[in-house]
Amino acid sequence: MDKKRLFKGLLTVAAFELLVMPFTFLLRILFSRTLGVEDYGLFYAMINFVALISIFIDLGLGSSLAHYIPKLFHSEKYSLIKRSVIQVFLIHLLLSVIIISIILLLKNFLASQYFHTSAAILIIPLFTLLFLFNISYKIIVYFFIGVNNERFYASMNPIRLVLVLIASSIALVFFKENLLIAFSIIWVVSYLIISAIYSALAIINYPLVFRSAKTKESYFKPISKYASMVFLSATAFFILSRIDVFMLTIFKGVKMVGLYEAALPAASLTLLFMTPLRSYLFPTISKLKHLGDKKMISTILKAIYNLGLFLVLPLTIIFLFFAQDILSLAFGKEFILASMALKILIIGFFFKSFTLINFATLQGLGKVKKVALIVYIGVILNIILNTILIPKQLFGIKLFDLGIIGAALATSFCFLIMFILSLLIIHRNYAIAYKNWWKIIILNVFLFFGVYFLLKIIYLQVYVKMIIISLIVGAIYLLIGILWKVIDYNELIRLIRRDEIKI
Repeated sequence: MDKKRLFKGLLTVAAFELLVMPFTFLLRILFSRTLGVEDYGLFYAMINFVALISIFIDLGLGSSLAHYIPKLFHSEKYSLIKRSVIQVFLIHLLLSVIIISIILLLKNFLASQYFHTSAAILIIPLFTLLFLFNISYKIIVYFFIGVNNERFYASMNPIRLVLVLIASSIALVFFKENLLIAFSIIWVVSYLIISAIYSALAIINYPLVFRSAKTKESYFKPISKYASMVFLSATAFFILSRIDVFMLTIFKGVKMVGLYEAALPAASLTLLFMTPLRSYLFPTISKLKHLGDKKMISTILKAIYNLGLFLVLPLTIIFLFFAQDILSLAFGKEFILASMALKILIIGFFFKSFTLINFATLQGLGKVKKVALIVYIGVILNIILNTILIPKQLFGIKLFDLGIIGAALATSFCFLIMFILSLLIIHRNYAIAYKNWWKIIILNVFLFFGVYFLLKIIYLQVYVKMIIISLIVGAIYLLIGILWKVIDYNELIRLIRRDEIKI
């Protein structure tokens, strides 16, 4: 593998991943301003519910498929890849049908006891279709990850979100009184459309795989074995990422979920730069692991940690200063109640960004059991903290009744703990360079006081002031970073100019 190939792949993933957050944010703005807090909360509570149940359909088989495809592709065992894809698809299909049947039988119970609103009765059948459409969508994603086709796997979600945004905007004209149902249909069908398009692209671009002869040989045993380990971490991680919304829905209802689902995407914007790095890291580390290139893995980790801290820390500081203004501008004044939760989540998501990098690295190295252990620690801790902090009382015991603030505190603290644990494991075998961290920290101390000072002397409309201050401190920060050589730009230039560097 050559460094230029790695760098081009990173740029491809970064370009598409950077589109996901703004489009996701635009969709949430559109939905929040047209649905209202309660329906907006119900919509995302439903998405959260489907995501949680879906982990018991995937069973880790998708990630396992992506892990072994590079090995099979390198060995030119195309028939085995095709058979493995079909086997995973059929298992997912069977499990989907079973789960859909159970949910439809319990829809009235779920509407009254979990979602706490009768409006869920109409929405639940629509979202059960998502289980079916999501099968082929996910398998195609994992296939493209396995064959290292960054252009295809990274573009699927951004294009889907664009379709949803366009269709939802059109729906505003024709379905003014049934927007919740219209948005739900659009969201579900988008997975079907993208699956159909990219399935065709996979067949056209990889005829050696999909037109290969049938084989009786099976690779399902190692795939299922690895999947069983991945499932532990995947299940725990999904529970961890969704448990706050799940418990808010149970203890506080969909209105509190609506407020929290405004804070979450706003905080997620701080992951803007780390998300593409994480998406690219797993297949890259996995391939380097198979090649036995430990030196290149260390090089990549050093670069990502240095660049990541340089980009994420200033974004975190700026968002902390403007948390309330961001909520008011994007979602409306009724969502300002979530401003304190947003500030807490911003800090938590700083640690989440590096935790995700660590997890992608460990999974690529095949240390899925270590990831599972860390995530399960996080899940158990998160459940305990959410149970104590969110409700007013439970089983007659008086609790903290912090609602969305309690959920934010629990989630943020858990990401801090998981970051520390995952970093310690990586450090056992791979060194991460900290030589520029002190420069970055000093730079951000000056940035903090710079923002604070500018807020005191600039008297403009709040949103204009937010943009001007961000541009001023951002430009100065980047300039000083370049002059102070915080990032090794010469190395990046060498990666672009040199055709191939054997490693």
